[in-house]
Amino acid sequence: MELGKITVQNLGFESILGALPFERQKTQPIQLHFSLWLDFKSVATNDALDDTVDYAELAEKVKSFIQESKFQLIETLVFRTAKFLLAQSPRIQAAWVHVEKPEALPGKAISTAEIKLERD
Repeated sequence: MELGKITVQNLGFESILGALPFERQKTQPIQLHFSLWLDFKSVATNDALDDTVDYAELAEKVKSFIQESKFQLIETLVFRTAKFLLAQSPRIQAAWVHVEKPEALPGKAISTAEIKLERD
């Protein structure tokens, strides 16, 4: 196995995210970053998309998943998104997810959470 990493950074979009009443009423910006670890042996030899994951398609799927879920807690969003990514392809051995919520506390530091999950 030749483990490689694919990273998508700064995927920005609007979503319902938060537990407070005002956070449930309108979308707010979030920034999503994720990395995937998978075996690069076949793709390095064949140079074929079928031997890897289409990260552009996956980014759109993750965006839809988060927007449809309307999470209350950033920690839950991160954990479930990592599990969602692992479920998208048996090629993905591990997933790391980092989320930033820039408007979490007006005038305060950005709220973030991250997790790395490995396939059992």
